[in-house]
Amino acid sequence: MKCNFSLFTLLLLSSIGFSNPGKKGFDITGTWEGIESVGTKPVTMIFKTDSSLIFIEKGDTVKLHNSSVSYALDPSPNPKWLDIVFTFKTGQKEHMQCLLKVNSPNKIKISYRENSRERPTDFNEKDPVMALSRKK
Repeated sequence: MKCNFSLFTLLLLSSIGFSNPGKKGFDITGTWEGIESVGTKPVTMIFKTDSSLIFIEKGDTVKLHNSSVSYALDPSPNPKWLDIVFTFKTGQKEHMQCLLKVNSPNKIKISYRENSRERPTDFNEKDPVMALSRKK
């Protein structure tokens, strides 16, 4: 009976999604500053809680023909998948599929492919990479 009770408890806990309650997923919201490997341009990315994104390059907010920018983060793959979507005034959307590597809670790297709809497969030297630190 003791063995059955332990098995029952294990099944019950796993069925309700028991996990380490003190451990939360990675939170990307906030202001991140750093450089982009292509020409070592200074960049700032502000990830808002409503999934909108503000991208600032060399001190100027990037405005692409009156577009709005949003993001979605999929934490399940390793490295994580970050999708950035530009929605233009015409309703047309452009997707940028990125990889996100979390080096620490305050340091990340984002890899992407220029002029491509494909997601990078790793953090190699041929794809641009942004190295960013969370601004306090």
